[in-house]
Amino acid sequence: MTTSEFSAQCIDAGTGRQLDGNLTAAPFKNMFHQRSYLSLIAAILRRTPVHFGAIVLVVFISQMALFATFWLPWKVLVVLSGGKPWLLPASVATLPQENQVLILSLAVVLAYLLHLSCEKITGWLCVRGARRQRLAGGKTGLFNNQREIAEQIYRRITRCLADACFIAVSLWLLSLLYPAILVVFVSWSLFFGTAIWCAAVCWRPVRHWLATSLGWTLGVYANTGFFCALGWLIWAHWHGAMPPFYVSFIVLFVLRQALQQSTSVVLNLRNLMRQKSQAMALFLPDVPWPASAPRNSPFDDLLRAEHRMDWIRKLVQSYEGVIEGDWTVRMSMTEVGNVALFFVTITESGKENPDPKGYLVKLYNHTRDALALQEADLLNEEGAFLPTFEWLGEDKVKGYLCHLMRWQPHAERLESAAYTAAAVAIRTQLLSHDPSPSLIDKYRRSRPNLRERLKPDMCEVILQSIADEKQIQIVEDLRDIWSDLVSVLDSLPEQLALPWMGGQPIYRNDDGRFCLYHWAGWCLEPVGAGWPISARIDRELKEAIGQAAKMRPALRNVTPRAAELAARLYEFERRFAGKSYNGAANMALNLLRVYLREEQDSGRADIQHVISDSLPAE
Repeated sequence: MTTSEFSAQCIDAGTGRQLDGNLTAAPFKNMFHQRSYLSLIAAILRRTPVHFGAIVLVVFISQMALFATFWLPWKVLVVLSGGKPWLLPASVATLPQENQVLILSLAVVLAYLLHLSCEKITGWLCVRGARRQRLAGGKTGLFNNQREIAEQIYRRITRCLADACFIAVSLWLLSLLYPAILVVFVSWSLFFGTAIWCAAVCWRPVRHWLATSLGWTLGVYANTGFFCALGWLIWAHWHGAMPPFYVSFIVLFVLRQALQQSTSVVLNLRNLMRQKSQAMALFLPDVPWPASAPRNSPFDDLLRAEHRMDWIRKLVQSYEGVIEGDWTVRMSMTEVGNVALFFVTITESGKENPDPKGYLVKLYNHTRDALALQEADLLNEEGAFLPTFEWLGEDKVKGYLCHLMRWQPHAERLESAAYTAAAVAIRTQLLSHDPSPSLIDKYRRSRPNLRERLKPDMCEVILQSIADEKQIQIVEDLRDIWSDLVSVLDSLPEQLALPWMGGQPIYRNDDGRFCLYHWAGWCLEPVGAGWPISARIDRELKEAIGQAAKMRPALRNVTPRAAELAARLYEFERRFAGKSYNGAANMALNLLRVYLREEQDSGRADIQHVISDSLPAE
């Protein structure tokens, strides 16, 4: 079945933030009209003038050291070739060739180390200056990572100002050394900026493209500007107007640095515009933190009643053909509001006592793309054998992943005792299902199974987090048999499991078949893993394995105790992964009990006496 994509979706490459469909008229609108940033700059210069001056000085030293890092290796090559390099001190130029090479090589290393040191010093100064600015604001607890964001904003503002100062000095040097290159720089910058601005104003796709590719665009600007200057020097050489070689080298390097710093300034300004409210609230005492405005993302727009009917109709009819009649859509949300469920009922017109058609549309926000792909992989391969609504396929709506199923509008949603019985029946059906080899291979290449997630040092980590002496002894006993305990999983076949099925709606169709519609988060684990822990788990697993073994011969050699051990180990690992170490320690006693009974059922007599003597009756 063909997949149709109705429109594109823009995501910011730098922040991963979704971009609204209604972009501004240009990507830098109001960039040079943010009057409030002038007050922030004034506050920075007033409160931390020493920090700012030191940052400007260190940036200049860093750039000069970087220039020396590129300049001195060329000098080394000139000396090695037997030439006499320009601009060397007389004390070095009169030394033997070997000494000159050694001194210049050491100078290269020192220049590069100076450049790295200056970058570290700049970061240190930014941290100190940001702290002073933040304390002067007299505010706390505005948002998470407040200190890190304050340092980031302060660094961007001061680097913008320092880079602007460096660009001004670079242009002054170009005017002294070779004014024609200065004309090339200014002309190219004006031409490129005007062209991009006009294209963004007149053509909407360019605005979307710039939103995700501004860094790449500025890279084109810097590299092309450098080649324009190089072409000018070549043209000047043909006409006998080229300056001396060392002057040309210096001019090209200064121009390259000016172009690079220009791109840095623009990128920092773009990011500062996004952090304007945070910067004002952090650094200016009289500016309050603004109330959060409701976000109207493209995903939210698709959920609105006036919009959703149009794209849902197109989606359903792309699979089922034109359907005339009364369309009714009922919506609910799951996965913390990141998955929208649309229950569509269609009563066809022109028929007496029509039987309504039903479709389930699941729209996934980008934060749940992985769940959407995982569910589609399962239902594409195994959907016909699972207790689920009829799977029609996957699609995209404005860049968002979307699933389509066929459901019965008259299906009964189960509650209370009927729900509990249906959940046990579905788990038993999943236990009896033999996953296809292709699904097993795909899953193994994507995720580690329970056996691989149970690390030998888990008990050591837990022991560092508990204080009860009795509990410590139990966890130590568990540590002593850990390798034997985990090895029980090696003999268990894998099963398809839904660990988080509890709470998911279960429906019963007209034919009495139970159905689920949400399969995100499925996994392949040893038999028993993912089964809910309860006082009835041993009896439930015994009955489920007995029924499932009739359909799946591989389960005939699986003992209920081994499956229960897998279920408890799965819950143990889940708690440990969530850093609930006390919760994991509370499971140690029952893990030992189940393991001892499993070993006794197997006829083993070499159980460690320390464990058997210390376990109380269950």
